[in-house]
Amino acid sequence: AVMEGWMNLRVSPVEECDALICTSRAVQASVSFQLDLIDAHLKRQLDAQLRPRPMLPVIPLGIHCDDFTPDPAAGQALRARLGAGEQDVVFTTIARLTPHEKFDPLPIYLAMQAAQKKMPAGQKLHIAFCGVFREDYSRKVFSEGAARLMPDVGFALLDGADPQERKAVLSGADVFMFLIDNIQETFGITPIEAMAAGLPVVVSDWDGYKDTVRDGVDGFRIPTVMPGPGW
Repeated sequence: AVMEGWMNLRVSPVEECDALICTSRAVQASVSFQLDLIDAHLKRQLDAQLRPRPMLPVIPLGIHCDDFTPDPAAGQALRARLGAGEQDVVFTTIARLTPHEKFDPLPIYLAMQAAQKKMPAGQKLHIAFCGVFREDYSRKVFSEGAARLMPDVGFALLDGADPQERKAVLSGADVFMFLIDNIQETFGITPIEAMAAGLPVVVSDWDGYKDTVRDGVDGFRIPTVMPGPGW
């Protein structure tokens, strides 16, 4: 349906003064590439005289920063629920918790367990995933994977559909982590919300995050590689 939509756009009565807003440079590059393919197809198949393309300005999404001002009481209550001491470090993620369409938690679990081994005595790492599951299989992947792969790390699943839970994790966490591995993450609004709450972020060096997270300033962008053909 998306591919058909681009074709319909290209043969519609669009003028140079029209615009299609892109939320990031990654979106802009993807749209430009798709239009190049369509133009080549139309010229090859129909010898078409093509109309002008619309402008493709980049206008990022926005949030109301005041909506994400931390609530200290909610944050302390969350840490108490997690059993996180004052010196412990709490990571959080707010996302759809689906390994096949959002991110596979495997590398996170391996990294967290390895990091816990290097922590000083008496200091513990925790991760609180705040999100929604589309089906039981995804919940099983996250919960059973955590128990098997990072047994020394605190773990909790919170309801991302509850605004109070989202407020609590942004108020009580120390680091926001968003290691998404799909190719459709054209912007990513939750790292912006986390930064508005004052949290450093750890994100994939991927798509829209290259526009919004300055590596070493707002947090860290982790190099992310897609397997090439034949893998």
